[in-house]
Amino acid sequence: MGRRWLKMIPQAFAQQFKDKYKIAAPDPTKKEDSFVCAHAEVWQQFNAMSGRAMDGAALYFHLKESATNLTSDGIAGLSPIQKSDMDTAGGFFRGLV
Repeated sequence: MGRRWLKMIPQAFAQQFKDKYKIAAPDPTKKEDSFVCAHAEVWQQFNAMSGRAMDGAALYFHLKESATNLTSDGIAGLSPIQKSDMDTAGGFFRGLV
């Protein structure tokens, strides 16, 4: 989902979205990460993507949580036009998933 979103926006904003919607590396000492860490291949994939890819599901859930939530929420440095463009793209993204 994150890759799809990043293809929908100008690359100049990709890092801002990657920073806001990070994929966290699983921690084997945390119970909530046990389902990932129990499988070596899955753990390896999460470790490879953490810090480098975007969690598109987190963006999607943010948009679905409330009708007032916008794609541009928490993304600094956007001009009003860029903000509008991101929010429009977010509407398409929400509809695609």
